[in-house]
Amino acid sequence: MAQTTAAAADLGIIHTAKAIGYRVLNLDETLYSAFSTTGVAETNVIGFYRKDDGVVAPDAGGYIVWGVSGTDYAEDTIPPAQPSAAQIDTQLSGTHGAGAWATATGFATPTNVTDAQTAIIAAQPSAAAVVSAIMAYALETGKTFEQAMLNIWSVTVGDSTANDAQNPTSIVYDDPVGVASVTHTLTDTTRVAS
Repeated sequence: MAQTTAAAADLGIIHTAKAIGYRVLNLDETLYSAFSTTGVAETNVIGFYRKDDGVVAPDAGGYIVWGVSGTDYAEDTIPPAQPSAAQIDTQLSGTHGAGAWATATGFATPTNVTDAQTAIIAAQPSAAAVVSAIMAYALETGKTFEQAMLNIWSVTVGDSTANDAQNPTSIVYDDPVGVASVTHTLTDTTRVAS
């Protein structure tokens, strides 16, 4: 494949009024197109030459060499061609399947987002489960509901530390009135305050 790119060179005043032409090289500096003066003209700026309608160059990029037949004066880099919308569409279709991109495999759709939101909400404990856990804690420890809530608040909001961030076996926190530190030992089956 090939690209057409704008081409101009400022060769300076010493190269004014010459039969300037160009040749195009591949990235490996092999010849892509032979020397040509066709369409090359000096502009209103002395020593500045431009190729009308640009030059044809490799998609991968390359080099344009300016000069006269047999003598090079300047060399410029030709950047790689930017992919066209059709090329991008072809690449995406090959990777993700044809169709509207909003619903293509691998892309989030409104249904995907709704399903994910529903799953996240379902994974959260219900209010009834939270209240049941607080009441069970109060009954098991002999605390009033108010004391249980204050203890829970102390652990979640107050100054508390766990002995291991990933798998704690105890939590130490200041009691709700800040009088003493309370240590909770955690196991799979017990939550004991000491």
